[in-house]
Amino acid sequence: MSQGGGKVVILGDEPELVVDKSFMAALPPKDLSWAVKEKIIELTDKVRSLLPAPDVTIDQPCSDLKVIHKRWHDADVYFLFNEIKEPLTRTITLMGKGTVQQWVTRTGQIKTVPAVVTAEGRMQLPLEFKPYEAKLLVIGPTL
Repeated sequence: MSQGGGKVVILGDEPELVVDKSFMAALPPKDLSWAVKEKIIELTDKVRSLLPAPDVTIDQPCSDLKVIHKRWHDADVYFLFNEIKEPLTRTITLMGKGTVQQWVTRTGQIKTVPAVVTAEGRMQLPLEFKPYEAKLLVIGPTL
């Protein structure tokens, strides 16, 4: 919501209805002059400049690697899953400060993972996945 400091970007035509407190009470918008509007339905440079930096980047396109990021009060948690039957190797860059650890759920083991801190203060590390392998990474204080 824009009242909380967020930005509203409208790609293409303006919406015909806007939901306020309930979908049952959707009405035509009164005034959207405060929103950023782009007639072209694509991520233009203008739209990209409004977006926050991504919390995960991968060294090359990889739709087969799924990532979920959760921020705790003192750590960042990433669940990564290789959803194909081939091994996968990528270098990823993650948001977070501290030690990168892999929590092995099958054994309960916690392993420190070597990472490089980038100029932007993010953690960069190479990862190798077996077919259909999942990894749980935690960045924060060492346990």
